[in-house]
Amino acid sequence: MKVLLITTPYKSKAYRVLNKRIPATLPFLGIAYVAAVLEREGIPVRLLDAWGRNLGFEDIRKEIAAFRPDIIGITCTASAFGVSVELARKIKDCAKDITIVLGGPYVSAIPEETLREIPWVDVVVIGEGEHTMLELAQANPLHAIKGIAYRSGGRILVNEPRPLIYNLDALPFPARNFYRMADYRRPFYEFHGTPFASIVTSRGCPFKCRFCASHTVAGREIRLRSIPNIIKEIDMLLERYKVRFISIADDAPVFTMDEARLSEFCRAIKGKGFLWGAKARADSINENNLRMLRDAGCRILEIGCESGNPGILEGWEKGVSVTQIKNAFRLMNKFGINSVAMFMLGAPAETKETVLGTIRFAKELGATYCIARILYPYPGTEAYADLKAQKMLHSKSWDEIRYPQSGDSILVHPNSTTSELCLPNLTFNQLLRLQRRMHRDFYLNKRYIFSTLSRLKDWHAVKVYGRLLIGVVRFWFRWGLQ
Repeated sequence: MKVLLITTPYKSKAYRVLNKRIPATLPFLGIAYVAAVLEREGIPVRLLDAWGRNLGFEDIRKEIAAFRPDIIGITCTASAFGVSVELARKIKDCAKDITIVLGGPYVSAIPEETLREIPWVDVVVIGEGEHTMLELAQANPLHAIKGIAYRSGGRILVNEPRPLIYNLDALPFPARNFYRMADYRRPFYEFHGTPFASIVTSRGCPFKCRFCASHTVAGREIRLRSIPNIIKEIDMLLERYKVRFISIADDAPVFTMDEARLSEFCRAIKGKGFLWGAKARADSINENNLRMLRDAGCRILEIGCESGNPGILEGWEKGVSVTQIKNAFRLMNKFGINSVAMFMLGAPAETKETVLGTIRFAKELGATYCIARILYPYPGTEAYADLKAQKMLHSKSWDEIRYPQSGDSILVHPNSTTSELCLPNLTFNQLLRLQRRMHRDFYLNKRYIFSTLSRLKDWHAVKVYGRLLIGVVRFWFRWGLQ
């Protein structure tokens, strides 16, 4: 059977405008792993990167008409869930015989509800999708395929779970041949050199942050690729794609926690001539591993700070303290490693005062970059269960609502969209305004501006920041995001 895999395209006109200046950040490696397994097993497969290429439905329809697939698999992220559903409906309307499959963390958490609410979807893949999609493409009986939900005789059936993939080295490298490198830019990384690429060195997350849904696909048990296998992929990226920067894009920030493994990796890549970055936990940052990281070419670390309020940090069950976060950024600044401070606004106990405190905290850290997100209550997370139990989520039937940033209409699932978040102390619009204020106060303060100007040491750096600035200013002025 022929399989077409699709990354979800942009729906919002606002973000289509922004994407012209600031393209998609990192390619979806999960669906590229699926494509690679299908290719290896001789299945005719294409991956249409509608997200990175900023494609509309007419572009997708033409690809479907040309390839004539038997199965279409759509990657389904929570933030673009409505877009994925709408895309599936349009495909079904014009090609009723094609089997529509959704996969990803969102639908993995609520497979029965997804099929019940979306009659034009045929199958939901639960968890890791490589072997499941292969068995679907091999036309195995649905009742015999582990890790799916599907329809049969008017009923919705959920099969037994598929075991996790423990030998990650046995997987082929992601099918990057379906992606165009030029479609992806991330100023945090591009500043250090282009082209850049991302790799995954582990799966699973042992931590229990209450807002995170990564475990719905990859589980809680950490599984690691071997260092020789990782180096083999890096060598391929350097030779075939001439990359100059590599992002280690693991779901869990575990890369810096095992110092023996980290040391082996750093020794293995010395002299290869590329720079790189990774995620890290604040409590894993110390002088010894920062020295190893810096000497091996690591130039940026992303740290999940979430909040500057100790009570909210404790409520998220982050397992790190404000003091540990401050110490981590102090040490990164000492060793000259750039940093991204990641924050999550919208805890059930959040107030205007706690957000303002977090803004002050972010400015004090001396981070190179700051990203503040508003809580998205993913199904399958403790945060979702908490909010639902406390009646802080407004349930609706399938309907169209207004996209908060642009006014575009999108289909939304009844139980988990940020627009339905209703905290006791803050409305969603108040959270949006505080999020914008956090970014504005962080990036437009004099100390940060002078610090940024001091980093613009060559024309490449000027171009990167210039493109970012133009894109953001156009976005703000056109869509009124003051």
